[in-house]
Amino acid sequence: DSVAAESIDSLLNPKRLPWYLRQPGRSGGWLPPHARTRLAGRLAQLAPALPSEVLAFLRGLEQIDGDVVALSSG
Repeated sequence: DSVAAESIDSLLNPKRLPWYLRQPGRSGGWLPPHARTRLAGRLAQLAPALPSEVLAFLRGLEQIDGDVVALSSG
């Protein structure tokens, strides 16, 4: 799904983060509310085919009201 892939790419692109949140060698990104809603909707359509980890991520997206920032844990 190209829409979901584009949004996930944004969450993995550290250039979308302010400089003070960037960490060398780590992924991270940001989505505004409209993009978060769009990603959650697309993932919900794919839910039957998604692994449990991605379903947990989807549930988290559905609970957020606003921007979402993702940072890798290393």
